Amino acid sequence: MNLLTSVFSLAVFSHFLALEKLMIGSIPFYTLEIVFLGLGAVLLKEKLSPNERSIDKGVLLGVVCILLGALFSTLLHPWESTELGRLKSWFLFPTAYFLVGIYFLSYQKRLFLWVSWFFGSSVIAWAALYGYFREYITYDNRLAFPYTSPNFLAYLVIPSVLIGFFLLRSVSGWMRGGVLFLMVTSFFVLYQTHSYNSWLALLGALGIVFLGGVCIEKKKPSVKVLLTAGSIFIMLIGSLTVIESNNAKWTNIFEQSGRSSLDSRVMIWQSALAIGRDHPLNGIGVGNFQEVYLLYQNKFPPYLEWAVPQPHNFILAVWLQTGLLGLLGMGILLGRLGMLFFYRVRENNSTLKTEYLLIIALWVSFFFYGAFDTPYFRNDLAFLFWIQVLLTYMYSLRNEH
Repeated sequence: MNLLTSVFSLAVFSHFLALEKLMIGSIPFYTLEIVFLGLGAVLLKEKLSPNERSIDKGVLLGVVCILLGALFSTLLHPWESTELGRLKSWFLFPTAYFLVGIYFLSYQKRLFLWVSWFFGSSVIAWAALYGYFREYITYDNRLAFPYTSPNFLAYLVIPSVLIGFFLLRSVSGWMRGGVLFLMVTSFFVLYQTHSYNSWLALLGALGIVFLGGVCIEKKKPSVKVLLTAGSIFIMLIGSLTVIESNNAKWTNIFEQSGRSSLDSRVMIWQSALAIGRDHPLNGIGVGNFQEVYLLYQNKFPPYLEWAVPQPHNFILAVWLQTGLLGLLGMGILLGRLGMLFFYRVRENNSTLKTEYLLIIALWVSFFFYGAFDTPYFRNDLAFLFWIQVLLTYMYSLRNEH
């Protein structure tokens, strides 16, 4: 592993420190931004030149549209240094990581990135486990430490579980036992968050991994295998229902009380759609949802939630904060990336089958979670999104192994 790969892997591993910052004058630089400057120093020191490859034009167009959409949406509304800082941390640095990875990293080294992500996510799980035993629990008995939101914690430990399944096929002996131990820790932490959205995301992703794995081994799953899988799924859902039956968060979903988390999200979505109808082209600027959301309170019944920094939906969040151009760019990026990826899958290269299941599982969990929450607009989430895009793109190149 060369120096550049080492520093890049360090960045992926240290995503759990993404919110830590160092003030240089009046400008905050966050951990991942400082590491990126280290990447630049490595490039200069080693006098590295870009590999002889060009980025796919569709992917590049998507990236450019997202950046321009975020920039225009912000600058066309009243802005201060805070908004520029969000542009820097949520868009400029994460996309810079993506471009550096494409042009300078050896694609054969992507296993180091997977391992780094796995251990970084596991560190978060262990920090949360410490918080659990110290009883750092929210008012509604959910685990959020070291964050303020149980949902964010849950989403950040999901990769430890999914990447763990991928690594189990690559290691043996005590290393396999270590991977399993870290996966079990992450499962436990995920359960203690009581984040039903994240549970759904993980179950959907694991279902894809299971069925995909069966298809790899047997080409076509038998009726017996499908019935077994269905029975396990039903038993799992039934067990969770029994265990959660005394949890107020669970019972509120079914009691039509009008104050459940689902009711809150519906109200937030209604408000977000109203904001979008009033600002369809340019959105409202990066990070401005909370302020604008409060201004729309008089158009709806009394809000169930007042502290709402994001609209609890990935598509709505992108549209409102990057405008129609940014939303178009996100569609182009993900659409073209999906095409390249499935072209690669159709090649049926046996050495890469497990990896494509992992990539699909991560995107399934992303979109499941993104239907009810916002897995992007934070320093760590934005960085991980672009790392996921990078790893998907790496896999998708036709002649790279």
